[in-house]
Amino acid sequence: MFVVFEGIDGSGKSSQIGKLKEKLEKRGFDVATSREPTDSPYGRRIREIAQSGRTGVSAEEEVELFVCDREIDVKENILPVLERGGIVILDRYFYSNIAYQGALGLGPEWIRAKNIGFPEPDLVFLLDLAPEQGIERILRGRGEENNQGYEQLDFLKKVRRNYLSMGDSNILRIDASQPEELVAEQIWEEIEERLE
Repeated sequence: MFVVFEGIDGSGKSSQIGKLKEKLEKRGFDVATSREPTDSPYGRRIREIAQSGRTGVSAEEEVELFVCDREIDVKENILPVLERGGIVILDRYFYSNIAYQGALGLGPEWIRAKNIGFPEPDLVFLLDLAPEQGIERILRGRGEENNQGYEQLDFLKKVRRNYLSMGDSNILRIDASQPEELVAEQIWEEIEERLE
């Protein structure tokens, strides 16, 4: 089973991934987690770009970096686990490119075309949160300034609109403004249903 978590920063993806992984492992499942961008040279470059306020690189170049990073992750981490019957839980996938680089003006069709050939997730949890709440959580939880490149309010509003406009049948929207435990219960119900 291949599960992806999507949503703006501050929506609780990392917390929910940790909770889900723990529940699955307690039940004896082989579980691997990963995140995008990864720690590959491409992933590190993507993070540098985000932290520098995204200057000097086009949205197209960003997508190309993500695709190169994703190729490595799929080949080295995702496919081996899926092939042995394990469960992969991924923090962000190409849906993030559609949402984020889409907010910079790239069309979703172009981004999807760049990602043809990558495995399709069985389930994508879109942890939906108002950008104002996401920024508030980031500042409160991490005690840091918001990321200049990706976490500006107007930009995040566009990102959220892009997420909500995706019509993929494997995407499940979950209200991430609810208490963390309630979100975890809703996620578990969906996973449990698919494990039977």
